[in-house]
Amino acid sequence: MHIATHQATLSSSTRAGIDLVSVHDGLWRVRLSDGRILGHIERLSSATGDVFIAKRFSPVRASFLALGQFWNMQDAVDSLR
Repeated sequence: MHIATHQATLSSSTRAGIDLVSVHDGLWRVRLSDGRILGHIERLSSATGDVFIAKRFSPVRASFLALGQFWNMQDAVDSLR
């Protein structure tokens, strides 16, 4: 996995072929190495710590659908596979 300007920590178990590109502070675009966009990961701060929201891109709807909230970036990225 290639990570561009990424603050959250990902474990080495993340599979190759996925790129995270920082859109702005707290938002990353998740794409395959061939450029296809899988979705976005958004980091929100809460009273119990950071929460990562995975959003899958739907080309049919031309919008993003929330997949869920995760306690770490790794799980959020994995949900987009």
